[in-house]
Amino acid sequence: MQAAENTRTASPYQVGKSRKFFEFDSSLRGGKGHGVRIANKDALRTPGLITFAPPPEKGYGFAELPEKPQLVHYPKEGKMPRDLEILHGYLIVSERLKRVFEDVDAAGFEFVDCDFTLADGSQGPQYYLADVVRVLDAIDEGASKIRIKYERDYRKNEDVKIYSFLGPTSLVFRDQVVDGAHIFRTPYADNIFCDEVLKSACKVAGVIGPHFINVEKM
Repeated sequence: MQAAENTRTASPYQVGKSRKFFEFDSSLRGGKGHGVRIANKDALRTPGLITFAPPPEKGYGFAELPEKPQLVHYPKEGKMPRDLEILHGYLIVSERLKRVFEDVDAAGFEFVDCDFTLADGSQGPQYYLADVVRVLDAIDEGASKIRIKYERDYRKNEDVKIYSFLGPTSLVFRDQVVDGAHIFRTPYADNIFCDEVLKSACKVAGVIGPHFINVEKM
């Protein structure tokens, strides 16, 4: 497992005076989607859960894995993966996109090396499981158009705040909190956000799969 500390580090990419932010996700693709599955997902089951997923106490990142994830492509279930796909709540990332992430904001990510086997049994291109591990309470709730609700967390025995992005949403981020970060998540939602620096780097690299939604009009 390749883990990056949840800290800010200097980036060679400069931030403009008027920053734009985007929700970061994998774009939809026609048909069945990708046909990648984790062959040994039962062995990778997260403690406290019945499946392989982010640890429930954090909601992101990876628990200590007993073995390397074994990715397998099944053509009958879908196409070969692009540079970015989603599986079990994690990002599936190509070598090319991993380099973009590391160049722009390595401290914002955690990566897990995977083996990838094609349908004929041969070795496929290098892919990684990844997750965004930087959490910033950066949304300016007073200046944003956003639904805030509270739900009972019975594991913690307390009510927890949750952001809902259903319906018209417009987000404003506090620059002093985001600071030099280029990608992050909030404590109150699963959504991932990035700035125009990461968006531009993905475009320059020609990666396929990332989808960017302007947070001013979600």
